Amino acid sequence: MRTFLSLLFLFISYNSFSATPESSPFKQHVKMRMANPINDEHHVIRIGIFYTNDLINSLSKEELNNYLDRQINAANVVMENSGLSIRREVAYVGLYPIDNSSMSIQQFLSTIYDNETKPVHDIAEQFGLDYITILRPHIGNSFCGWAYYTQPYAVIEIGGNCTSETLGAHEWGHNDGADHDLANSSDVPVRDYGRGYNCGGEGTIMSTSNNWFDRHDFYSSPNKYVNGEVCGQVDNADVTRMLYELQQLPDHLGNRQPPPINVAKVRFKNLQVIQVNEGDTADVELVLVDENDNVIALDRTVSIELVSVSDTAIGNLDYQEVAHRVTFMAGESLKKVAININTDNETEAQEQFQLQLRHGGIITPSNETVSINIAANSGSKVNYGFDIEKLTLAANDTVVLTINRQADYLFAEDLLIGNTVKGLTIESDMVMFSANQSSQKITLTANEPLEEQIGNIDLFSMLTNEIVATLPVVLLVAKEPTVSPKKSAGSTPLLMLFILFLRLFIKTKTQG
Repeated sequence: MRTFLSLLFLFISYNSFSATPESSPFKQHVKMRMANPINDEHHVIRIGIFYTNDLINSLSKEELNNYLDRQINAANVVMENSGLSIRREVAYVGLYPIDNSSMSIQQFLSTIYDNETKPVHDIAEQFGLDYITILRPHIGNSFCGWAYYTQPYAVIEIGGNCTSETLGAHEWGHNDGADHDLANSSDVPVRDYGRGYNCGGEGTIMSTSNNWFDRHDFYSSPNKYVNGEVCGQVDNADVTRMLYELQQLPDHLGNRQPPPINVAKVRFKNLQVIQVNEGDTADVELVLVDENDNVIALDRTVSIELVSVSDTAIGNLDYQEVAHRVTFMAGESLKKVAININTDNETEAQEQFQLQLRHGGIITPSNETVSINIAANSGSKVNYGFDIEKLTLAANDTVVLTINRQADYLFAEDLLIGNTVKGLTIESDMVMFSANQSSQKITLTANEPLEEQIGNIDLFSMLTNEIVATLPVVLLVAKEPTVSPKKSAGSTPLLMLFILFLRLFIKTKTQG
């Protein structure tokens, strides 16, 4: 009959498991220091991590990798602080073959024995995995983890209040065979003294009392003290002693699976920085080599995981993040991988991210990384224009013009205003667009030119060093007043007498 341990306490007993983080009275554990690198003197426990499909819908693979890095680092800091030469490492990351659905955490962990999970056990044998841990989103308000300690299987939930950096150290401590503190013990540990302990107002790693966000970062031991208070008991709380003893026994800790025998190395063919533009693909080549760095091919199928690491370029925003296995079929020595670079309309400086190799099983990944540089981008071509096609002004006119910009205007930009029209005054020699601003106004005033003026108003982009819009302008000369001729009011009396005399003269002359 399988024995299991509930890894964290019930919501009924502790409000720290409220699904709403803001309602929790506990703060998140202080970020751990960096653990020292693993070396040949360490007893290593190889852990395979399998995530559910719905988990990867809620966080990216790079975020998942960062989470695992923090958990493993904290677990190894705990080992260091406990004075143990045991270390934990992630040796494989992959998709769990069973959907999460709404199963309780206990039910979900039991699926590790179903037929559908045979590929998981095959991978464990192939990659020499001592423990298998399944990650899924936090469900309900009860537990953040659950584990067997007669079998090396555990579930860790992510999200909600499940944010402690020592959560993995606690869960894997159960896989090691340790139990909670004596007051909260739910089963019998591998050794009677394999329990947590409370001291200095907090619990050690395996304790579920007090604030588990701020647990002491070491396992219980009568040789550890906090503020003068002992942190263990010889007879019932010395997890450190238990782990020291178990690391020598078969089928415990890192002795459950023999480590794989390395048959080759894999490295990047070229370590030079790869230069790309937005919308391009970054082409990377991986090559199999022997211990003397000679290119070789194998008589079997092997694989390595290629992962991307965000830097100034962000995964799934600036490029399509990578976290997948690259397979070399028997007889293959070279593999090409294309990394898609996203395109957007934003103006950006050069950005960079890295690629690295890990989790090769029987092939050893190189420690080098390759940097991908995405060239600076000025954004989509921004179209600037005036709200009219031509401007005609008379002396003393004042006009307000609207300048519009289209396409990408998510960024701020200042434009210089050039004016070749004599007698035209513009209120400023610059127009400034703020981010997300699509239009701006300028005011023009016409003076009194001596003659008609024709010219342009130009907008000059300091970003692209070019004229981006031109408006033809005509400035008219003011016309002088013109007086219309007056209409006749009738003939004068003298003129009328003259005309009458002329008519009489002509008539008399005709009669004579």
